[in-house]
Amino acid sequence: PVSAFLVAWTNWVHDPVIAVALLVLAALSVAGIARADPRIGAPARTAPRIRAFIVGLLTATLAMVSPLDTLGGQFFAAHMLQHLVLIMVVAPLLAWSRADVILSHSLPVSARRWLARYRATSGVKQWTNSPRTAWLVAAVFTGTIWLWHIPAAHDAALGNAGLHVLEHFMVLGSATLFWRVIIGSDEFKLGPAGAAIIVSLVSLQGSLLSAILMFAPRQLCGAYAGNPIEDQVLAGLLMCIPASFVYLGSTVWVLSRLIGEKRSHAG
Repeated sequence: PVSAFLVAWTNWVHDPVIAVALLVLAALSVAGIARADPRIGAPARTAPRIRAFIVGLLTATLAMVSPLDTLGGQFFAAHMLQHLVLIMVVAPLLAWSRADVILSHSLPVSARRWLARYRATSGVKQWTNSPRTAWLVAAVFTGTIWLWHIPAAHDAALGNAGLHVLEHFMVLGSATLFWRVIIGSDEFKLGPAGAAIIVSLVSLQGSLLSAILMFAPRQLCGAYAGNPIEDQVLAGLLMCIPASFVYLGSTVWVLSRLIGEKRSHAG
């Protein structure tokens, strides 16, 4: 295992398909940032949001093209660490930065105007800015995590470059939407209390999945069948402990908002 770790650490850009996808995303990001305007926040907050977006993209790139991606194909714990970085670090940064607005500015002006008109007149805005959308996003995020931890799906992704890219971007995309709901809960008419409930439920399902990994009597994924069971146990611990602290911190944050709202109303 130590020799495999050292060899893997010299292997950058393990999957060229992911590298190409990230280059395309980088090109769109440059175009979007060049055209960014205060709609991603008040003028004083535009620069911090762009910085958060850039840091998020750089971190995602490191997670997906560094040796960590190679190690993820050999050790379950490394794979779990990679996805934790995407879910707990990259996704919140992209969500807070309003990555959707930044990337939309990479489109031609005519396309942006058409999308704005369509969103305003088709009822999409009313449907998306509602609590049911927040719950749907949480369900999609949860379903995505469980889907890619089904042994057959996970093994298939490791053996197919296209599925490997799909796995990473589904995890990152659904996590970004999830954190967008939590950070911008008022947009979805959810409120701090609703956001706290969603975070708590998502945290519980994550603990359940991590328990399955930690207490399984054997390696569940064929790709890691030759590894000691401690590899899978460590993967479960990584999913459980660091993620629980992040979810707990976000729950405390949304509850502090709720307390602040009640105090302001009482005043």
